[in-house]
Amino acid sequence: LKILRNSFISLMPITIISSFFILIVNFPIPTFTRFMEKNFNLLWTTALPSIPNAFNNLIGLFILISIAYNYCKIKEKDYILYITSTIFAYFIFLPLESPDQLIDSLGSQGIFFSMLCALMTCGILTVSFKKKRKINLHSSVPKEVAESFEYLLPLLGTTLVLFFVKLVLVIFKIENPSSMINGLIQVPITNLGSTLPAVIIINLGITLLWFFGFNGSYLFNSVMNPIYFSLNMENLLSITNGEVPPNIITGTFQSLFINYGGSGSTFALILAILFFSKNSDKKSIAKVSFIPGLFNINEPIIYGLPILLNFRVFIPFILCPVVNTVIAYFSMSVGIVAKTNGIQIPWTTPPIISGFLASGVSGAFLQMALIVLNIMIYAPFVSTKKEGTFIG
Repeated sequence: LKILRNSFISLMPITIISSFFILIVNFPIPTFTRFMEKNFNLLWTTALPSIPNAFNNLIGLFILISIAYNYCKIKEKDYILYITSTIFAYFIFLPLESPDQLIDSLGSQGIFFSMLCALMTCGILTVSFKKKRKINLHSSVPKEVAESFEYLLPLLGTTLVLFFVKLVLVIFKIENPSSMINGLIQVPITNLGSTLPAVIIINLGITLLWFFGFNGSYLFNSVMNPIYFSLNMENLLSITNGEVPPNIITGTFQSLFINYGGSGSTFALILAILFFSKNSDKKSIAKVSFIPGLFNINEPIIYGLPILLNFRVFIPFILCPVVNTVIAYFSMSVGIVAKTNGIQIPWTTPPIISGFLASGVSGAFLQMALIVLNIMIYAPFVSTKKEGTFIG
């Protein structure tokens, strides 16, 4: 899980840069878009889209390399050997004779295949090295040459295993394993992960773990990141092609429309304390936590208030994310709010700005409305005059 999590984090810079260009091309102000199309048509229709198109068509390959890299980093293996071997294995299985299928496999449809291929190849290589079979050359041979020959037998063993797997695929007439994995694993898992009940359960789990002192986001996001990434890419591809995004639930939806200020929507709690609390100590903690909370960092309020194991705030802490999920979901499903555009927006982006970047003006207004609603949910728990009853 750590390898997968770190692999997707490693891709954040290129994902954000690509998303930035998509945002420019599909800027949520029609007047600006029409002006650019009229006055800079070639730039707008050809040059700018080439950057996100390259990203969309190679994201599977990027994930493959990122997983191999992070595998080596965590397991302390040889980077060049593992990365080149993984790419080598990847292209053994891809349908090189069919350009269209190859492009699909290299892109977002091949995300899960890339993950499986990278983990499988790195795992086989590691097992091969554990056999400790290597070619020993004379001491007079340069060190670099000797080391390269030490890799020969493990790499040969790995290649033979990959050849056997390819042979099995050929016997069963599976020409494109990436397409098969997409149909058997990626599509069903993403369909399941993109349902409203699934998102509610996931966020309940995240919030409960935070309440008891565990980083729920780390645990659940390690599992869900590949799914959310795939859903994001589907929306991103649709936006790039001028189509309506198909998915409501995406990584952007999860990170920008459910919690404000961190798990439990604690930015609303900070504002509720500042507006309604009579306790000067709590107000001091809220003031210190305000700036981090604005950027969705909630450790100061979690441990400073504390929220940790504080059953006086358990109900609103659990309730706010569920309410936000349901309202945001149905707002997008009926068309009141635009679905997220798939652009990778850093989770530290302040609310309202992030909503505008993800779903236009309607997204910004939805975030404002949900923050106000969350303040109202927290308010009764911070405004009590009876000392010690809740947190006021």
